[in-house]
Amino acid sequence: MRQRPAVHRLTCGAFVQAHFWLDENIFIVPLSAMGFEHGADYAVRYHSEIFGFPPDKEAIASLSNQGKDALPVIAFIYFPSDEGTPGEMERVAQPRLDRAEQLLSWITGDDLHDVAFLTATSERLYFRVVPPHSRRRMRLGPGNVGEALAGNLSAISEAVDADERFAFSLSLYRDALHEKNKLFKIARLFSVLEALAYGLKEKDVGSRKAVKIMLGLEAGALGQINFGDRKIRYDRIELSGRLRDKLFHGARFRRDDLTAEWQDSFDVLTEKPDALIDCLMSDCELEFARWGNNASKARDAGLKKSV
Repeated sequence: MRQRPAVHRLTCGAFVQAHFWLDENIFIVPLSAMGFEHGADYAVRYHSEIFGFPPDKEAIASLSNQGKDALPVIAFIYFPSDEGTPGEMERVAQPRLDRAEQLLSWITGDDLHDVAFLTATSERLYFRVVPPHSRRRMRLGPGNVGEALAGNLSAISEAVDADERFAFSLSLYRDALHEKNKLFKIARLFSVLEALAYGLKEKDVGSRKAVKIMLGLEAGALGQINFGDRKIRYDRIELSGRLRDKLFHGARFRRDDLTAEWQDSFDVLTEKPDALIDCLMSDCELEFARWGNNASKARDAGLKKSV
């Protein structure tokens, strides 16, 4: 049976009342809620393991009923102009589906999470699920397990209470982690570092220089990436900071905005953005730990400015 080629992205987290066409290629369809029976089942198992007996049946039924409308599901369906392999169709669809999902998040105020993809070619159907992403790590410096981890988190919590700017930086970091557009994510992560480094900014010390001073990278935040048969050198703070400045002021960041020596580093943004994202995330996480341990240059400078 031949069918119309399409890429279906199933998401959960927002409620939409009716189906509609977002544009000529994307159709949005609200589906029945996933409900929260798996959550109720887990809570019952936890109760049984901790207390040695399950809750009564009425309590279980009530718990399941409370969550029956939880996790509403929306299907974003992209109809391509040309059919290709399932992988090609999904790659082409992804930026369009990301944009549609982002628009709906803005409208509903909810955060959507991908659940599964179904790609239909004219001949076959291909299906894959999307498990929740986790980096499966806690950074905060080496050796942070057990009491050391608890102590570090406690110190960061105290820093949050003591400094509203630090609390704001943590909030910016959380927002950056949810950003799907990789260039925007890079810019957001630099904004986190910029907010942390505010105390080091002076008349002759701009944001990028202040961030480097904070991180102890005055000589440059240099890195190298192998791309094809080339080795690309880049300065992650200069690159991400310039990108953020251009986006913030409504201008496109172009290769020509970099000096001739560093123009090749522009390819990091277009071809290897994840490498830059990982470095910036590490910078943020380690600076959070330094701040909590009262070992951050920026924290001391910020306290002096506020006096």
